[in-house]
Amino acid sequence: GSSGSSGVFRYSTSLEKHKLFISGLPFSCTKEELEEICKAHGTVKDLRLVTNRAGKPKGLAYVEYENESQASQAVMKMDGMTIKENIIKVAISNSGPSSG
Repeated sequence: GSSGSSGVFRYSTSLEKHKLFISGLPFSCTKEELEEICKAHGTVKDLRLVTNRAGKPKGLAYVEYENESQASQAVMKMDGMTIKENIIKVAISNSGPSSG
């Protein structure tokens, strides 16, 4: 049971703490395979593999979890893990303006 909460749904402009940015993925890793891995740490609401204009994977992905605690748990568990011999990097997604 949970009591009524107020002021929870405030949007932060710079850091979305329930969203992850994954880099270093093997190009052969499919959305389904990545989702299986991510689902072990929480409820995946959205998962997007980043591709270039030709539709080729870039080894990057964005994952949206249900809440912040699931996302931080996933970062701890998944950062530095190996997928098909590729060591991936996982971090909380910074949706603000990216430099470079």
